Amino acid sequence: MMKKLLFALVPLMIVGCNAGDAPTGGSEAETKAVFDAQPLEAKVKFYMNSPMPQADKQKKIEEVYKAAGKEVPADLFSNAAPAPGAPPIDTTGGQRR
Repeated sequence: MMKKLLFALVPLMIVGCNAGDAPTGGSEAETKAVFDAQPLEAKVKFYMNSPMPQADKQKKIEEVYKAAGKEVPADLFSNAAPAPGAPPIDTTGGQRR
């Protein structure tokens, strides 16, 4: 009886050891290749939605446009919205009542 129980539980224990493992991601080179294959608009959207400081976003986006051989649109940074989940922008100068 014990042998039957043991033979029934061993496969479950072997399979159960890998059940919670997260899949491995691609290498850094693979990730970079996928990002570089994206169209210009997707790259810009990625940087605009990232949690980087605004100055770093502008620098990265300017680099992307330069690499593509295009000019950065003048109004690109003028209507930048905060990232989703960011606290609202205080336009009252701290004078809320």
